[in-house]
Amino acid sequence: MNFPPGTSQAYSHTDNVILGQAIERATGRSIKQLYNDNLFVPLGMEDTYFPINQNIRNPVLHAFTSERSVKGYPFYEDCTYWNPSWGSTPGLPISDLDDVGKWGPILGTGRLLTPELFREQIAPASAHLGNNQPDAYFAFGFVVSNGWIVQNPAINGYSAAFGYSMPHGVTITLAATKSETSTTDFAAFEILREVVKYVTPDSPIAF
Repeated sequence: MNFPPGTSQAYSHTDNVILGQAIERATGRSIKQLYNDNLFVPLGMEDTYFPINQNIRNPVLHAFTSERSVKGYPFYEDCTYWNPSWGSTPGLPISDLDDVGKWGPILGTGRLLTPELFREQIAPASAHLGNNQPDAYFAFGFVVSNGWIVQNPAINGYSAAFGYSMPHGVTITLAATKSETSTTDFAAFEILREVVKYVTPDSPIAF
């Protein structure tokens, strides 16, 4: 364990992987079916889906990485079709930028929740633990910073960034990949942070 329970907080995919398996057992249905029937189809997210293999619908932004090495030397390669199954329940859904834009106000206004549950969702998951601050804290599955709901996923050479400003009703989505000399796995988030400075200069992303 990284720390005794109740003394700090850290993000992990593991809880979502276990939750996905529990939901499948409880419902007798696959996560793919549940996503489609309860989210993607009713919300009109026509270009969002839960893949069953490594294939991605065209057109697609190709991803590149130097994650693997050949005899100790970095090997920069196209990793677009690497199998993402290790990402499991939280990491597998694939979407285009337009559909992620649709998701912004759905998540950011709590459209799928009661007002009480939405307030709980965007509250600090552990208010005074770890690096949480009043202007930047980890909520339930995302960071809230100065009114922005922010996510910065990265998998298999892909880097994405999502931001929804609750006070302004603005959604920003970005996607990027790694250059051969890149020193970060989160290029899209670095761009998002700079864009937000122009969109809401009084409410920057503070992490």
